[in-house]
Amino acid sequence: MILSIDTSAAHCAVAVHRGTDLRAYQLEEMRKGQAERLFPLCEEQLESAETKWAELSAIAVCVGPGNFTGVRIGVSAARGLALSLGIPAIGVTRLEAMSYGSNGAQRVILDARRNRAFHQDFNDSRALAPATIGPLIQHNATTYITEPTDQHLITIGKVAPPQYPVAQACGLIALGKLDQENPRPAPLYLMAADAAPSSIPAPKIIP
Repeated sequence: MILSIDTSAAHCAVAVHRGTDLRAYQLEEMRKGQAERLFPLCEEQLESAETKWAELSAIAVCVGPGNFTGVRIGVSAARGLALSLGIPAIGVTRLEAMSYGSNGAQRVILDARRNRAFHQDFNDSRALAPATIGPLIQHNATTYITEPTDQHLITIGKVAPPQYPVAQACGLIALGKLDQENPRPAPLYLMAADAAPSSIPAPKIIP
Protein backbone atom coordinates (compact mmCIF):
# COMPACT_ATOMS: atom_id res chain seq x y z
CA MET A 1 0.00 0.00 0.00
CA ILE A 2 1.40 3.38 -1.03
CA LEU A 3 0.07 6.81 -0.07
CA SER A 4 1.03 9.53 -2.58
CA ILE A 5 1.06 13.28 -1.96
CA ASP A 6 1.21 16.13 -4.47
CA THR A 7 1.12 19.76 -3.35
CA SER A 8 3.54 21.05 -6.00
CA ALA A 9 0.98 23.34 -7.67
CA ALA A 10 -2.21 25.19 -6.68
CA HIS A 11 -3.86 22.04 -5.43
CA CYS A 12 -3.76 19.35 -2.79
CA ALA A 13 -3.86 15.79 -4.15
CA VAL A 14 -3.66 12.38 -2.48
CA ALA A 15 -3.73 8.89 -3.99
CA VAL A 16 -3.72 5.44 -2.42
CA HIS A 17 -2.51 2.39 -4.36
CA ARG A 18 -2.53 -1.29 -3.48
CA GLY A 19 0.16 -2.44 -5.88
CA THR A 20 -0.81 -0.94 -9.22
CA ASP A 21 -4.50 -0.84 -8.25
CA LEU A 22 -5.72 2.70 -7.53
CA ARG A 23 -7.88 2.46 -4.41
CA ALA A 24 -8.58 6.16 -3.78
CA TYR A 25 -7.75 9.53 -5.31
CA GLN A 26 -8.77 13.12 -4.72
CA LEU A 27 -7.46 16.44 -6.04
CA GLU A 28 -8.71 19.73 -4.61
CA GLU A 29 -7.81 23.01 -6.26
CA MET A 30 -6.46 25.60 -3.80
CA ARG A 31 -3.94 28.42 -3.82
CA LYS A 32 -3.43 28.37 -0.07
CA GLY A 33 -4.41 26.21 2.87
CA GLN A 34 -2.60 23.08 1.70
CA ALA A 35 -0.88 22.56 5.05
CA GLU A 36 -4.21 22.58 6.88
CA ARG A 37 -6.01 20.40 4.32
CA LEU A 38 -3.35 17.77 3.54
CA PHE A 39 -3.64 15.49 6.59
CA PRO A 40 -7.46 15.45 6.69
CA LEU A 41 -7.40 14.63 2.95
CA CYS A 42 -4.97 11.76 3.60
CA GLU A 43 -7.27 10.43 6.31
CA GLU A 44 -10.27 10.64 3.99
CA GLN A 45 -8.54 8.79 1.16
CA LEU A 46 -7.23 6.07 3.46
CA GLU A 47 -10.77 5.58 4.74
CA SER A 48 -12.08 5.50 1.18
CA ALA A 49 -9.47 2.84 0.34
CA GLU A 50 -10.42 0.90 3.50
CA THR A 51 -6.81 1.18 4.60
CA LYS A 52 -5.11 2.18 7.85
CA TRP A 53 -1.85 4.06 8.38
CA ALA A 54 -0.22 0.91 9.75
CA GLU A 55 -0.87 -0.93 6.46
CA LEU A 56 1.16 1.50 4.35
CA SER A 57 4.44 0.31 2.82
CA ALA A 58 5.72 3.72 1.66
CA ILE A 59 4.89 7.39 1.24
CA ALA A 60 5.42 8.87 -2.24
CA VAL A 61 5.69 12.61 -2.73
CA CYS A 62 6.13 15.02 -5.63
CA VAL A 63 9.30 17.03 -4.92
CA GLY A 64 8.80 19.66 -7.65
CA PRO A 65 9.63 21.71 -9.56
CA GLY A 66 6.62 23.81 -8.73
CA ASN A 67 5.24 26.10 -6.06
CA PHE A 68 7.94 26.73 -3.45
CA THR A 69 5.67 26.62 -0.40
CA GLY A 70 3.58 23.75 -1.72
CA VAL A 71 6.64 21.60 -2.45
CA ARG A 72 8.01 22.14 1.06
CA ILE A 73 4.64 21.27 2.61
CA GLY A 74 4.43 18.00 0.69
CA VAL A 75 8.04 16.97 1.30
CA SER A 76 7.89 17.83 5.02
CA ALA A 77 4.65 15.90 5.43
CA ALA A 78 5.99 12.85 3.61
CA ARG A 79 9.19 12.77 5.63
CA GLY A 80 7.34 13.21 8.91
CA LEU A 81 4.84 10.47 8.10
CA ALA A 82 7.57 8.09 6.96
CA LEU A 83 9.56 8.69 10.13
CA SER A 84 6.56 8.15 12.42
CA LEU A 85 5.40 5.02 10.56
CA GLY A 86 8.88 3.53 10.07
CA ILE A 87 8.48 3.24 6.29
CA PRO A 88 10.36 4.84 3.38
CA ALA A 89 9.46 8.18 1.84
CA ILE A 90 10.14 8.20 -1.91
CA GLY A 91 10.50 11.46 -3.83
CA VAL A 92 9.42 11.74 -7.46
CA THR A 93 9.91 14.80 -9.63
CA ARG A 94 6.90 16.37 -11.26
CA LEU A 95 8.52 16.00 -14.68
CA GLU A 96 9.14 12.28 -14.12
CA ALA A 97 5.54 11.86 -13.00
CA MET A 98 4.26 13.66 -16.11
CA SER A 99 6.35 11.36 -18.32
CA TYR A 100 5.20 8.14 -16.66
CA GLY A 101 3.28 5.82 -18.97
CA SER A 102 4.25 7.58 -22.21
CA ASN A 103 6.29 5.71 -24.81
CA GLY A 104 9.18 6.74 -27.02
CA ALA A 105 11.24 9.92 -26.91
CA GLN A 106 9.54 12.76 -25.08
CA ARG A 107 10.37 16.19 -23.79
CA VAL A 108 8.28 17.07 -20.76
CA ILE A 109 7.42 20.76 -20.55
CA LEU A 110 6.11 22.65 -17.52
CA ASP A 111 5.35 26.37 -17.52
CA ALA A 112 7.78 28.31 -15.30
CA ARG A 113 6.29 31.72 -16.21
CA ARG A 114 8.22 34.76 -17.49
CA ASN A 115 8.58 33.12 -20.92
CA ARG A 116 10.46 30.18 -19.44
CA ALA A 117 9.73 26.48 -19.06
CA PHE A 118 11.01 23.59 -17.01
CA HIS A 119 11.89 20.72 -19.30
CA GLN A 120 13.46 17.28 -19.26
CA ASP A 121 13.97 14.59 -21.90
CA PHE A 122 12.77 11.01 -21.40
CA ASN A 123 12.69 7.78 -23.38
CA ASP A 124 9.99 5.29 -22.36
CA SER A 125 9.70 7.06 -18.97
CA ARG A 126 13.47 6.87 -18.31
CA ALA A 127 15.18 10.18 -17.71
CA LEU A 128 17.77 11.06 -20.36
CA ALA A 129 18.66 14.64 -19.44
CA PRO A 130 18.58 16.57 -16.14
CA ALA A 131 15.68 18.89 -15.50
CA THR A 132 16.49 22.42 -16.63
CA ILE A 133 14.82 25.78 -17.12
CA GLY A 134 15.05 27.87 -20.26
CA PRO A 135 13.16 29.75 -22.98
CA LEU A 136 9.89 28.32 -24.22
CA ILE A 137 10.35 25.54 -26.78
CA GLN A 138 9.64 26.59 -30.37
CA HIS A 139 11.08 23.74 -32.46
CA ASN A 140 9.97 20.31 -33.56
CA ALA A 141 12.34 17.89 -31.82
CA THR A 142 10.17 15.17 -30.25
CA THR A 143 6.81 14.52 -28.64
CA TYR A 144 6.05 17.11 -25.98
CA ILE A 145 4.27 16.03 -22.81
CA THR A 146 2.58 18.94 -21.10
CA GLU A 147 -0.47 19.73 -19.00
CA PRO A 148 -3.54 20.75 -21.07
CA THR A 149 -3.36 24.24 -19.55
CA ASP A 150 0.25 24.58 -20.76
CA GLN A 151 -0.22 23.40 -24.35
CA HIS A 152 0.07 26.99 -25.56
CA LEU A 153 3.81 26.70 -24.83
CA ILE A 154 4.28 24.44 -27.88
CA THR A 155 3.79 26.02 -31.28
CA ILE A 156 5.36 23.26 -33.42
CA GLY A 157 5.44 19.51 -32.92
CA LYS A 158 3.31 16.75 -31.46
CA VAL A 159 1.77 17.55 -28.08
CA ALA A 160 0.32 14.98 -25.67
CA PRO A 161 -1.05 15.22 -22.11
CA PRO A 162 0.36 13.21 -19.18
CA GLN A 163 -1.03 9.69 -18.92
CA TYR A 164 -1.73 10.00 -15.18
CA PRO A 165 -2.34 12.75 -12.63
CA VAL A 166 0.89 13.54 -10.80
CA ALA A 167 -0.14 12.02 -7.45
CA GLN A 168 -1.16 8.77 -9.12
CA ALA A 169 2.04 8.58 -11.18
CA CYS A 170 4.14 9.21 -8.06
CA GLY A 171 2.61 6.15 -6.39
CA LEU A 172 3.20 3.92 -9.40
CA ILE A 173 6.79 5.11 -9.78
CA ALA A 174 7.44 4.62 -6.06
CA LEU A 175 6.13 1.06 -6.34
CA GLY A 176 9.02 0.30 -8.71
CA LYS A 177 11.52 1.81 -6.26
CA LEU A 178 10.49 -0.05 -3.11
CA ASP A 179 13.39 -2.49 -3.40
CA GLN A 180 15.93 0.28 -3.97
CA GLU A 181 17.80 2.43 -1.48
CA ASN A 182 15.98 5.74 -1.71
CA PRO A 183 17.41 8.99 -0.35
CA ARG A 184 15.13 11.14 1.77
CA PRO A 185 12.95 13.34 -0.44
CA ALA A 186 14.19 16.91 -0.86
CA PRO A 187 12.57 19.82 -2.73
CA LEU A 188 13.69 20.22 -6.34
CA TYR A 189 14.13 23.92 -7.05
CA LEU A 190 15.30 24.98 -10.50
CA MET A 191 15.00 28.73 -9.99
CA ALA A 192 15.14 31.25 -7.17
CA ALA A 193 12.01 32.22 -5.26
CA ASP A 194 10.09 35.29 -6.45
CA ALA A 195 9.61 36.60 -2.91
CA ALA A 196 12.20 38.73 -1.14
CA PRO A 197 14.35 36.67 1.25
CA SER A 198 13.37 36.76 4.91
CA SER A 199 15.66 38.27 7.51
CA ILE A 200 15.02 35.16 9.64
CA PRO A 201 17.32 32.23 8.81
CA ALA A 202 15.45 29.38 7.10
CA PRO A 203 15.22 26.02 8.93
CA LYS A 204 17.58 23.34 7.66
CA ILE A 205 16.30 20.10 6.18
CA ILE A 206 18.21 17.14 7.63
CA PRO A 207 20.02 15.22 4.81
